[in-house]
Amino acid sequence: MSLHPWQRYQALSLHVPTLSLLVDLSKTSLMDDALHRDPLLTTAFPAAFAAMEALEAGAIANPDENRRVGHYWLRAPERAPDAETAEAIRGTLTRIKDFAEAVHAGRLAPQKASRFTNLLVVGIGGSALGPQFVADALGSPRDPLRPFFFDNTDPDGMARELSRIAATEDGLPATLTVVISKSGGTKETRNGMLEAADAYRRAGLDFARHAVAVTGAQSELDEVAARGNWLSRFPMWDWVGGRTSELSAVGLLPAALQGLDVDGLLAGAAACDAAIAAHQNGALGKVTFLSSSMVYENADCFPSREGQQFLVPPPATAYGFQKLAVEYFARAAWQQHRLPFTIVRPFNCVGVGETRSVLDHRAGPGEVRLASSHVVPDLVHRVLTGQDPLRLLALGRTSPAKGLDTIVEAAKKYR
Repeated sequence: MSLHPWQRYQALSLHVPTLSLLVDLSKTSLMDDALHRDPLLTTAFPAAFAAMEALEAGAIANPDENRRVGHYWLRAPERAPDAETAEAIRGTLTRIKDFAEAVHAGRLAPQKASRFTNLLVVGIGGSALGPQFVADALGSPRDPLRPFFFDNTDPDGMARELSRIAATEDGLPATLTVVISKSGGTKETRNGMLEAADAYRRAGLDFARHAVAVTGAQSELDEVAARGNWLSRFPMWDWVGGRTSELSAVGLLPAALQGLDVDGLLAGAAACDAAIAAHQNGALGKVTFLSSSMVYENADCFPSREGQQFLVPPPATAYGFQKLAVEYFARAAWQQHRLPFTIVRPFNCVGVGETRSVLDHRAGPGEVRLASSHVVPDLVHRVLTGQDPLRLLALGRTSPAKGLDTIVEAAKKYR
């Protein structure tokens, strides 16, 4: 006998207040007790959730190779399943920072130069793409080491990169090479390593005195580096996949050598986890992401409207691309965890921390260099350097009249 409509509604509906979600299946052809008998709901879903929790706790994910999946432990070692793994993560980070500091201070110097000023990363796939992205997005001309990459096995590409290194002030003699391979036997990476080693040899340099390895313990590369007495070797654990290895030595070592804030990088990644957890625990209502109009860098319709950033080619600059990437992360947190978000794209916020422009070009009439990529510091610089008449950079019908906010005002508005 069928249940009363109200009883049927109670049996076949689900209300999730935290998601403002109500699913009502009472008007379908399902049996009254379907949600209690359906094996998908009674067995499969609970089993999937339990398996995910087990993986995060350190269960074996790949029984054939007896491997776990734990890249999320890298940004939060306290989540590792055992003290040994947590200590390995923390210890490796300390070694990375100590090694980078020794390079920057000149205590660890190359064979025929006073200090290292170039960085060549040899890898492929996740062992190159992550470090490249971070180097592009966060780097600047002021970095203590300039990054270069062998990211495939194309000899012409490697030759071009070697030419770029040779064109720098100190050239190959001041270049530190980091070879990255999880298995230690990736042929493309090995080819890049051999090409690099040959370049050092032809320059009369000992490759080993300029080389560092990031690889699995006792791998082919690890043994080569140990026998050759390379400068150092850093671990790449089997529970970190290549596509998710940026926060391991794969990404953190090149970033630290480039002079980037690796602690800040890890803290930012951990903050995303913390925000999601805080929201799930009811302690966080929403997050606000400060983005930029540069997400519309390649827009072809003006004025650009919300949503157009998804329809046009992505930004060509690393700055615009990383801003768009953060917006995607915000939307992903909403889609997967229902963490509410607001994206703000402020213009011309004035505050401390303004620096001279990294762009080395003139500002048009008057030959005054751009002081900053921000409008107000640039105008102040033009006035102080005596540009007369004062020239405002504008294209087409762009109006020089802009809204201005101090950082404090912006923070009050967007919190």
